[in-house]
Amino acid sequence: MVVYGYEHEVSVANSLITLFGMLGGVEDAEHLFHRTREKDTISWNSMITVYSREGMCEDSLQSFAKMCNYNVKSDYTTLCCLISACNAMDHLKWGKGLHTLAIRSGLGSFVSVCNTLVNMYSVAGN
Repeated sequence: MVVYGYEHEVSVANSLITLFGMLGGVEDAEHLFHRTREKDTISWNSMITVYSREGMCEDSLQSFAKMCNYNVKSDYTTLCCLISACNAMDHLKWGKGLHTLAIRSGLGSFVSVCNTLVNMYSVAGN
């Protein structure tokens, strides 16, 4: 992909970020993400998912904050990834904040968001 210059195509970059994340290559995913010129919602969601899978809640939340600063619109996938990253008792306060955000943004009615919230509260014993 790099030899032919396809890594600059947003859909290819997003797929590679996801692939690196699935293989545990957080640094490789971050490197490609930062090199990608055009970032869409899927790009940000891919990076947030990488952090979430690795249990890096703070990094997921920081990426979300940057996503908002760049005025990139979040979606139900964004919230599901962020809520999943908060699946630990010490991050429940962040999860509750995301629950509020889901309701205020109108994304709280998506079944996937509801299921992720139920899972988060269940893991936390609530």
